[in-house]
Amino acid sequence: AFTGAALEQRGVRELDDLNLITPGLRFSQEGGKTTTTVILRGLGRNPIGEGVPAVVTYFADVPLVGEGTNVPTYDLANIQVLKGPQGTLFGRTTLGGAVLVEPVAPTRFFEGYVEATYGRFDYRELEGAINLPLGEFGAIRAAGQIRRRDGITRRLDGGGRFDTIDQDSARVSLLLEPTSTLSNTTIFDYFHQDETCLLYTSDAADDSL
Repeated sequence: AFTGAALEQRGVRELDDLNLITPGLRFSQEGGKTTTTVILRGLGRNPIGEGVPAVVTYFADVPLVGEGTNVPTYDLANIQVLKGPQGTLFGRTTLGGAVLVEPVAPTRFFEGYVEATYGRFDYRELEGAINLPLGEFGAIRAAGQIRRRDGITRRLDGGGRFDTIDQDSARVSLLLEPTSTLSNTTIFDYFHQDETCLLYTSDAADDSL
């Protein structure tokens, strides 16, 4: 299990970066950078067709489909990697395990942050979040991230470079507590990616609720 601060300290920017800090975990990309197959304990998914995955990724307790599972790791409370069969809590298909991604939940306090990063190959990253209490009825939290980077792999024909980064992400979480015994959290998550990956061009967008 990794807290949001631990993920930032270790340079985790996307889910497939967990390969570097989690023993026994491997992400393989099928058909595009955003489509990943998670492998734990040697179990994953048949790369041919729409096979049932043996490891399921959950975002805010909602299982993700194969397309678009390599989500950015901004404004997260924690990520948990559960190895081994998880059928008791997550269904009989999770024979290899489960990856749980938990965003920061709205709180009853006014808070927020803004971060900016600049690096090699004209890498730019802007990230921020703001949390607003709604009196006695709940709270709302809005967070977003913009990432850009020039390509790092040269083409032999002199054209544009591969391995660019062009991502836009946004998330709005609404917490409603009309009574002391009733609580509801609704999360709207948006992710758009338009990148030139190695050996092929990926233009993928994922809008989810």
